[in-house]
Amino acid sequence: SNVFFDTSGNYTLTASDGSLTPTTSSTFTVVPAAAAKLAYAVQPNNVATGVAENPSIVLDVEDQYGNVVTGDSSNVTLAVASGPGSASGTLTVAASSGVATFSNVSFNTSGNYTLIATDGSLTAATSSSFAVGFALTTPAVSSSIDAGGSYTIDWTGAHAGDTVQVWAEGGPNNSWTELTTGVPEANGSYTWNTTGVDHGWYYFQAWDIPTSGTPIAADSPNYLHIVASGAAAPNISQSNPPLSGSSVVQGHNFTLDFNATDGSGDTNPIYVQLWVYSGDTGQWTELANANYLPASQGSYVWNTTGVAPGWYSFAAHATNGDQWSYTASPGWVNVTVPTPTIAFTTPTSGQSVAPGGTFNLNWNITGLSSADFANSTVQIWGQHLVDGSPVWSELTASVSASAGTYAWTVPTSPGAGTYYAFSIWLNDGDMWWAQASPNWLHVS
Repeated sequence: SNVFFDTSGNYTLTASDGSLTPTTSSTFTVVPAAAAKLAYAVQPNNVATGVAENPSIVLDVEDQYGNVVTGDSSNVTLAVASGPGSASGTLTVAASSGVATFSNVSFNTSGNYTLIATDGSLTAATSSSFAVGFALTTPAVSSSIDAGGSYTIDWTGAHAGDTVQVWAEGGPNNSWTELTTGVPEANGSYTWNTTGVDHGWYYFQAWDIPTSGTPIAADSPNYLHIVASGAAAPNISQSNPPLSGSSVVQGHNFTLDFNATDGSGDTNPIYVQLWVYSGDTGQWTELANANYLPASQGSYVWNTTGVAPGWYSFAAHATNGDQWSYTASPGWVNVTVPTPTIAFTTPTSGQSVAPGGTFNLNWNITGLSSADFANSTVQIWGQHLVDGSPVWSELTASVSASAGTYAWTVPTSPGAGTYYAFSIWLNDGDMWWAQASPNWLHVS
């Protein structure tokens, strides 16, 4: 009651039972199950720009067991899954007996591509990678060689008379190196001898240099891993800020010290990345110009201009181009708000003004960065005595701190004989700071 077949076709069955004469069934046909997925019968191939794929790209409509659903005539659509350009031609084709043939698909942009085929709710199919025009076709996924070995970098789309320059990016400091100034493009490849090359991960770029016209760049589809067996990850440590903590005034410098050395069995140069963590925001940020610092540098000067006040810790990552090591700072550093100095320059001792007159209250503010100073404001309050008790009044709610002066119109009441003292409140965007005038102003 549960006999089934997962491959379509014509069958006969034989029944046997020990010494009894066996019997054979009549012929019967197993037909495909319902359409479930798409599969490439003919994959796309490397092709020149503007030229149709040959042979044609072919997709099968299959059931869950991989049988072509010969009764299917649904529409299958091709599109670019990855690559620098788009496809041209007839990109939607009705299947015939479960087979969709795309006979005029082409591409106008050089590079490496994959295609995706879709058909309604059926499981889509992604093609293997192929190259259009001038393009690098190696390394393949997960390519690796032992350090000191040779590796062949291949390309397609040769033009007679053109030359190819090949560059590699990678290694401990992730830099670019020119491998060859030019080989004939028709060679189709360049063999790179990695003797003396630091082990690690490398990416390639080739330039097609024509006899006339504009050079064309092509990037490798994957990375090449140059392996140094037995080479250990680098050693990395940080010595500050100390566990007990440290502090620095906002706008000043704080020096981070690190020590990075080769791991066992390794001779690659070591480079360091530095990151800072804010205890207030919970965010990591790579420090400015702290990507691939030479290990020999040993320190980094962090300028805290524009850094929000608060507690910060640090992380150092060291790489030999192949492996990474990590360490955290032993402690935290507290970035504190700079304390500004506020000084009234008027009134001076013994100054006086008539009721209803104008008096210029002047001040100096130092200790702020130029940016903070430009954005800071002040409030000014005046105080006089009534029956021996102080009475405060706000003279201005906000004036630019950089103005350095405020023209105050002296009240006519209580009038002559009154003495005024003043208070200035500075808002630098983070905190409020206050300072009282050292002298009284006499209204006479």
